[in-house]
Order: sequence, then C-alpha cells, then structure tokens
Amino acid sequence: MTISSQNFHKTSVPILYINEDVLLRPLKIEDIHQNYIDSLNHPHVRKYLAAHTGSQYTRKNVTQFVLENDEDRSAILFGFFVRGKHSGTCRLHDITQNCAWLGLAIFDISLWGQGWGNKIITTVSNYALLQLNIEQIRAAIDPLNIGSKSAFTKSGFHILPDEKLEREDGVLTDIWQRRGDPGYLWNSN
Repeated sequence: MTISSQNFHKTSVPILYINEDVLLRPLKIEDIHQNYIDSLNHPHVRKYLAAHTGSQYTRKNVTQFVLENDEDRSAILFGFFVRGKHSGTCRLHDITQNCAWLGLAIFDISLWGQGWGNKIITTVSNYALLQLNIEQIRAAIDPLNIGSKSAFTKSGFHILPDEKLEREDGVLTDIWQRRGDPGYLWNSN
C-alpha cells in the first residue's frame, strides 16, 4: 500500500537544507549532466550501487531512472547539491505508511569521509519520519561497504541480524532500520 494522496503529494516535497551551502531537492531532468553519468560509472561509486547491473550508465538510462522516480508516487529522488553542484542522490522508495526504503549515492568522491552521508541520511530520514509520518526507514547495505555502515549507524540505524536482501547482481545485503525516533540529529563522531 502506498501512502494515500491525501497525505503525500510529490508536488509538495520541500527543499531540505543541510546548511546554507548544501541542500537536497527533488532531482529534475535538467540536473542530469555528463559528470553525473561519468561518476556513476566510476568503479568506486558503482561498486555499491543497488542498481548495478554490469552495464554502463548512459544519458538514456539515467534519464529513464530520473523520470521513473518522478512518476512513481511511492518514490522521491533527491539530488544532493553542494554550493549548487550536483554531487549525489538520496532516494526514498517503496514508500508506505509503515515503511520506506532509503538509498544513497555520493558520486563526488572528493566528498567521501567528510560526514555528508550521515547528514544526508539523517535529514531525509527525519523528513520521512516526521513529515510523512512513516513508521520506519530501511536500507539494504552491502556488508563490505564500511562507509555506508558507519554513516547509517551515526544516523540512528541498526542492523536487523536475521534479515538479508539479494541485489540484482546477486550480492546479499544486510537490512538496516531506523524507527520513529523524532529529533535525531547528526552525529559527527
């Protein structure tokens, strides 16, 4: 069951500010640029992408992904912008009143290790829990992705030890979850 139209309107998704120079907003077709596509094909970035199917990302399939998310009433694809530069995406998907799934891709690798993952995850999770009134947020994380595990832990998520999810490429991922917990702030530790 997706969230009913009476309490979730994609046209009303706000811009989420992390600070005065950094924001998250719904991604638009105009935001697709060659650096975005090239970065998705970088081996360090694509290694942990959930949609990694082995084929190269192209303007056509990236545009299709953005359009599908725009048309999907149970998904929000946020662009992550640093001083106006599109540097990553955060996707809430399979949104229901009970649960939503969260995926994150910071494709500007110069930003890795600076705490942005934690801030993005916390900001989007707080929006989903507090504004959309979703009961829990889940994420499928490759057990070898140390950076994601750290960012999700700092954002209040914990691993569900008895649950796994197989990605399209056959990798078995761990399921992480965060419940209600209103007011959880960034953890810079």
